[in-house]
Amino acid sequence: MFSENNVRSIIIAAAKRGLKLRVNNGKLLASGDWNEVEPELKSIIRDKKQKIINALNNFTTLKNVTSISKHTLTSNLPSFAQQRLWLLDKIDGGSA
Repeated sequence: MFSENNVRSIIIAAAKRGLKLRVNNGKLLASGDWNEVEPELKSIIRDKKQKIINALNNFTTLKNVTSISKHTLTSNLPSFAQQRLWLLDKIDGGSA
């Protein structure tokens, strides 16, 4: 099932029941069939609403930072061929 104290397991349990949780303007929104979710899970989602909002915000922020850093790292590195040309230029002293 799911752990009441583990916010991640609550989000996963909701998703398995067809309920997608997301945050918009600081509010927790749920899309899907709320009627398919058992009363116990509904109650836990209501009780842990702020923790779920914080977790989803942290996940979104972490996802954005990770994607930026991956893009930055790969786009700024010279290719092997560029490195080789740079080395040959340094060895030969540069030629016009």
